[in-house]
Amino acid sequence: MEKVIEAIELEYFIEGNKIIDRISIDVSKGRFYAVVGPNGSGKTTLLDILSGSIKPQRGRVKLMDRDIRDMTRRDIARKVAVLPQDTSVLFDFCVFDVLVMGRHPYRDAFGTLDIEDLRLVDSVIDELGLGELLNRPITQISGGERQRCFLGRVIVQDTPIVFLDEATSNLDPYYTHEILGRIKRMTARKGVTVVSVFHDLSLASMYGDYVFFMKNGRIEYKGEVREVMVPEIVEDVFSVKVKVILDEGYPHPVIIPYGR
Repeated sequence: MEKVIEAIELEYFIEGNKIIDRISIDVSKGRFYAVVGPNGSGKTTLLDILSGSIKPQRGRVKLMDRDIRDMTRRDIARKVAVLPQDTSVLFDFCVFDVLVMGRHPYRDAFGTLDIEDLRLVDSVIDELGLGELLNRPITQISGGERQRCFLGRVIVQDTPIVFLDEATSNLDPYYTHEILGRIKRMTARKGVTVVSVFHDLSLASMYGDYVFFMKNGRIEYKGEVREVMVPEIVEDVFSVKVKVILDEGYPHPVIIPYGR
């Protein structure tokens, strides 16, 4: 498979504390990667390094065969889009303006949108049902609507790699599955690569193709969902007892914690 991300011996420290400890991973085109682990295990920091938001003290990251250290912010933004958990904003941008921000990496500071840009924005508006929200301030719509809007910006950005940092953890089940389902379909339809942090292990197994289990800043286990979503691994990483249900009539493992 074609590699789109290659991380080599990453290390990251904060005030002398090692947050990321010698992580090396490869990420292939068109797959959905789930990153799971306890609080404080380094999941968000790993995503921040892979997406170019922060620089590791040691090691390096290659995006599409280019060393991320040699790439400008605009170069990175043409390769990587990020959908965070916290989509709070300080300014009353309208929904349409937030969507259009997805095209900024392809325009200069004063560049206007061309016909193809507008067609892409219009298609996303239709796909996500955002038409009635376009003139509404982003600060005055619901959490589910706001997350749909930021998902729209990610789609408009049209990058080969998408990072999700617990992007649905504050949403109800309907919006959770709507957003993850749309992103999952992008991997099949357009060959987009997704790397997503999850707290919910059943969601990780439902949408992920491949799982990284993190603990104490390291990747302790990794592999295809059905290979690694097993009680022994989950219990070792999370220190809780779980039941993993594998039913031939249901394509994904279901993980049920039941005690320590």
